[in-house]
This record gives sequence, structure tokens and C-alpha cells, in this order.
Amino acid sequence: MSKFTPGLWKIKKNKNVYHIYDLSDLHIATIFEYEKETEKANAELIAIAPDMYKFLLDLIKYPESIDPMQFMGLKEEAHRIIKGVE
Repeated sequence: MSKFTPGLWKIKKNKNVYHIYDLSDLHIATIFEYEKETEKANAELIAIAPDMYKFLLDLIKYPESIDPMQFMGLKEEAHRIIKGVE
């Protein structure tokens, strides 16, 4: 698997174009707006991708019989990630 630019990623909008950057301002992606709500949602989803990837890696580390308190922590983290794209 190729190594990707580590997160956190941020969104900057310039007129009708969304740009995704890392925290050091390295350009990750450009999304052109042709349908306002869809393109903004796409930019948000791309920007949150590193968090989603890390969450999935953390999730697969847990055994099948996960402690309920650990599960609640994972559930809270999932909600935090989802709020980033809603």
C-alpha cells in the first residue's frame, strides 16, 4: 500500500473551488464546485479520510470480545469523525 500524506487535513475555499491541504499547507486535492452542496460534502469527506483510516486501524486491533467501555470509546470516536462530514 502506498503511503499517504498524514492528517490532519484542512479545507480552504477559493470562489467555486475547494482545496485540501495538510497542516503544513501541502496541497492534497482540488475539488471544483458545480453542485454546491455535493462538492462541499466531497471536500469534507476527503479532508476527514486520515481520521477514518486511523479509526479503522484502531478498530481492527481489538479482539472479537471487546470490553463494553472500550466499545463506547470507539463509538464516541466514530461519532466525532462522522460529525466532521455532516
